[in-house]
Amino acid sequence: MISRRRKERKGSWLENHVANRYRKAGYNVRKHVIISKGEIDILAIKRKERLTIEVKSGSQTITSSTMIKLYRKARRINAKPVLFIGPNVNVTISAKELAKKLGIRIKKWKPRS
Repeated sequence: MISRRRKERKGSWLENHVANRYRKAGYNVRKHVIISKGEIDILAIKRKERLTIEVKSGSQTITSSTMIKLYRKARRINAKPVLFIGPNVNVTISAKELAKKLGIRIKKWKPRS
């Protein structure tokens, strides 16, 4: 069994990687932004573009409810929603369809070989 602390570090690592990727692309990045009814993993802003980025890692399955939560968070702050997933994260077909309908970009991290 993986301890909670180790899980947090693993997720933190991917969040840091994603944040650095957006910084290098010229975005102003803030992590763990508290908004009404939730927290945004990463808020990335570049000129007039605002991105709400949810990072998911580990072995888990993303469902439509995750997409709805991300969409609502992004809407609250007038941002575009992005879901960044690790290599072992699965997204259900219905969640992918909903993401497309709601304009949520799904990006998958692929480790270097």
